[in-house]
Amino acid sequence: MHFKNICLTLHQSKKTYGGIIKSRPITKTLSTTVMTRSKRRTTIFSILVIIIVGTVGVFTCLDLDLSFLFGNGDRYHATEPLKHHNDSVENSKRYKEIIPEVMKEVYRTYARKEIEDAEEHLNRMGDGNINDSTDMEYTHSEREKINTAKSLLKKEPEKAAELYFRMGTCKDLWYIQKSILKDRYGIIWYTPEELNPNTTYD
Repeated sequence: MHFKNICLTLHQSKKTYGGIIKSRPITKTLSTTVMTRSKRRTTIFSILVIIIVGTVGVFTCLDLDLSFLFGNGDRYHATEPLKHHNDSVENSKRYKEIIPEVMKEVYRTYARKEIEDAEEHLNRMGDGNINDSTDMEYTHSEREKINTAKSLLKKEPEKAAELYFRMGTCKDLWYIQKSILKDRYGIIWYTPEELNPNTTYD
């Protein structure tokens, strides 16, 4: 790094000789002082960066929550009671007994909604809107998928639902599960998204 020499010239008055005031310029180079201060700031900044990176690395390796570092500590601590509640619910005998049937209904509900949407879409297209072989192929493929899903709904609802899985499906399934548990069994259950507000799910 290049520093301009900062020169401070001080004129120090001397005694008068023969009526003439003589002065001697005193020049002090401050470049060394400036470089020293800059190095000190750089060193302090480097230490801070090392501390921050090290802290983040440790928390990441230990899979700990960093929300308190970014101002979300209140949200993080607010979900702790919900997590304890969910643990209690999921470890209960009643929950373990009903969850297999609940999940079948979750998949069945999801698949039915997807089938209805697919049928509505095909109806809107209509035969008059099929312009080429690609449209015909798509329509045929969708009708086959609908028929397959319908045949699986009763005994294998999970397989029927899998035909329509896509990005974000997990959230749909969680909220269907939450609704069924509450409406049919009076059980309050929180989704992973509610328990981990700082996590993005797809």
